[in-house]
Amino acid sequence: MEDIQALLDVTFAFVDDLLVKYGEFYPVAAAMKSDNTIVHVGTYDGNDNPSTDKVLEDLKEALREGEYKAAVILFDVKVDNPATQAKTDAVAVWVESKHLEEAYHFYYPYTLNDTRELEYGESWVVNKAKEVY
Repeated sequence: MEDIQALLDVTFAFVDDLLVKYGEFYPVAAAMKSDNTIVHVGTYDGNDNPSTDKVLEDLKEALREGEYKAAVILFDVKVDNPATQAKTDAVAVWVESKHLEEAYHFYYPYTLNDTRELEYGESWVVNKAKEVY
C-alpha cells in the first residue's frame, strides 16, 4: 500500500486545487513504474468535452499498455453515501496494483462552501474486480 499512498500524495493535492478553482474536475491518473518512478498518465482523443466514462475507459487502456506496477485514477462523482443514505459529491479513487488481489474504489465525500473552502467527510471503500492488472 506504500505505492498507492505515494501515488495519492501526488494526485490528491492537484485534485484539491481543481475543486477549489473550478468546483469539478476531469479524471486524473498517476502510475508507478517498477523502479518506483511516478508518472502522470493522460489521454486525448480530440474531443474537448469527453464524458467522464470515456476518459476513465481511455485512462485504463493507457494503464494496460504501460509498464506500471500500481495506478490510481481520481474522478469526481455524485454517489450515495452509505452513512447518510443521501447523494453526495465525492472524489472517487480507483486503485489497482499488481501486488493486490482486488481493485478498490475509495470515496471521499466533500463539500465546497460559499468561500470555496473544501471539506472532506468520512471516507469509505468498495472492493472491485481488477480491470487493468
